[in-house]
This record gives sequence, C-alpha cells and structure tokens, in this order.
Amino acid sequence: MRDVKTLRREIFWLLLRFQRFFEERAEPLRRLSNRFIPPRSSSTVSLLFNTNRVRKRTET
Repeated sequence: MRDVKTLRREIFWLLLRFQRFFEERAEPLRRLSNRFIPPRSSSTVSLLFNTNRVRKRTET
C-alpha cells in the first residue's frame, strides 16, 4: 500500500486535471444551459475536496 502523502498528491493532481478539463468546456456548456452548470467550475472542485475531507474525517 502506498503512503498517504503520495496518495494525497495523486488525488490533488487528478482534481487539478479535472478542473482544467471542466474550465476548457465551461463556456460552451454554459451557453447550452445556465441552470445546470455552476457559474464557477472551481466551486465544483472545492465541493469535491470538502466532501472528501468529511468522508476521511468520518472514516478515521
């Protein structure tokens, strides 16, 4: 099993990649429907981060 530090780093980079991916596609999606897409994609990432933290806290 890998140590927690590398695991955290990998998760962080994954989320960063997702954020860039969503930001690239945010504009066309926003034009399609303003209702379903949040105005800032970074808020989605922070939301993911927060739920992840809460989950970790409850597990330990």
